[in-house]
Amino acid sequence: MTETTASTDPAEALLQVMTAYVVPQALYAFAALGVADCLIEGPQQTETLAGRVGADPSALARLLRALSTVGIVAEAGDGAYAETPLSRCLVRDAPGSVRASVLVAGEQHYRAWGELLYSVRTGAPAFEHVFGRSCYDYLAAHPEAGELFDRSMRETGEPQWDRLVASYEFPASGTVVDVGGGHGALLAAVLRAHPGLRGVLFDLPTVIEGARAYLAGAGVAERCRIVGGSFFDAVPSGGDVYLLVRTLLNWSSEQAALILRRCREAMPPGSRLLVGEPLLPPRTVPFSDAFNDLNLLVLGGGQMLTEAELARLFTRARLRLTRVLPTGTRLKLVEGVTDESR
Repeated sequence: MTETTASTDPAEALLQVMTAYVVPQALYAFAALGVADCLIEGPQQTETLAGRVGADPSALARLLRALSTVGIVAEAGDGAYAETPLSRCLVRDAPGSVRASVLVAGEQHYRAWGELLYSVRTGAPAFEHVFGRSCYDYLAAHPEAGELFDRSMRETGEPQWDRLVASYEFPASGTVVDVGGGHGALLAAVLRAHPGLRGVLFDLPTVIEGARAYLAGAGVAERCRIVGGSFFDAVPSGGDVYLLVRTLLNWSSEQAALILRRCREAMPPGSRLLVGEPLLPPRTVPFSDAFNDLNLLVLGGGQMLTEAELARLFTRARLRLTRVLPTGTRLKLVEGVTDESR
């Protein structure tokens, strides 16, 4: 194992990149054991921590020593370790926690990435090659994994929903249909900001089972109807605004075009579709976007889109792209209307 400091030797630098895979799994082990939940009480000896989380004391000490080199924990002297701002992000159910996201990435996603070569050779998702079924079918068949995935979606989504909602002028009244809306975090943000609106939350029946409690806790359950189904078959009709946020990127171009067509079929004249996606720039793609795009291939055969590619998908679905709005987040809000000329 090489140190993670920069090297001027090309071979050494390459090996540093190659061995970086060990850090995510060390972070996953730390999160899975729940060490961060213990450290919020103050610095603790590794033997004490090992007894509390069910780990071998010597092995845990080596894990914490390694993680201290990347700032996850801090050495506190005499074999004790203390929390850091990074470890606080792994405390279970704490504000700003990303623990569920780390667990999801460290479990199924990490195993799928072990077969990246399969995806590159075939163009097919490695997840299905490893687990024998698609990612969403796997989550439906494994409720605990599905709940963890839903929590990870809330962790990464909720911090940006208020800014996304504020970036668009929603109507004062009418119905907002959130297509593929999960447990309804985005729809709840819309309804809280606009008391005159009503909502329809639409997702797979296995997904929306947990939505009722979430919407009730958000104080919007009385203004929201929950509908189960697949957006490949049909979408609830009659809405004034349709939301399709962080959805298209999970699917191939053909599947994304079908989802858009189903939305178009449900949209009455005068309604609007809002697609929220982290669009790729036409050139010079940054590191995070390039690897997120590759991750989408590995997990489900999806892909990030440029604005031009999304516009072509709109056209195929008989929709007209009217404008692209910044949201103050990584997502762009792309507005479309029904194209009555086609």
